[in-house]
Amino acid sequence: MKNTIKTTLGFIAIGMTLTFFGCKKDNDTNLNYQSPGNYGNASLVNTVFKGQLFQPISGGNYELTLNDPSITQTVLNNSSVTVYIQGGGGPDTVSWYVLPATIQAATFTVSFGIGKVVIVGSTEPAFCIPNVNVRVVIVSAARKAQYPFVNFDNYLEVKKAFHLKD
Repeated sequence: MKNTIKTTLGFIAIGMTLTFFGCKKDNDTNLNYQSPGNYGNASLVNTVFKGQLFQPISGGNYELTLNDPSITQTVLNNSSVTVYIQGGGGPDTVSWYVLPATIQAATFTVSFGIGKVVIVGSTEPAFCIPNVNVRVVIVSAARKAQYPFVNFDNYLEVKKAFHLKD
């Protein structure tokens, strides 16, 4: 009888140990889209490009290409990339517009690929003179799932929810 109780307690102890320490949840620490430590919290990257100038391209359009090494193939596959634009290079209290958008009769589109963000404007409105600030916010899928009610079209709401620094 003593051996049965000892054996049962032993199996329970082994089972509890495996339950608590043997399985790893697939969370942000297991997503290999950044080298740990390069950007602080690996589940969120907030990059600001200040004083950017659009360049004229064909058809009367204007383009702005930004190099952003934090956008990798794994980020494109597993994360949310949101791009915001702010006119005049002003302080953070000035509106940030999520892209794509129509601002002052100019239509802005955005695309991104590995290592870059490309913004195309249908015209260059006064909004873009003399320059613009661009903010690229990358949020891992796991982190975004923790905040289902955050409106990513509103930068100030994103800033507040994720405690972003300017």
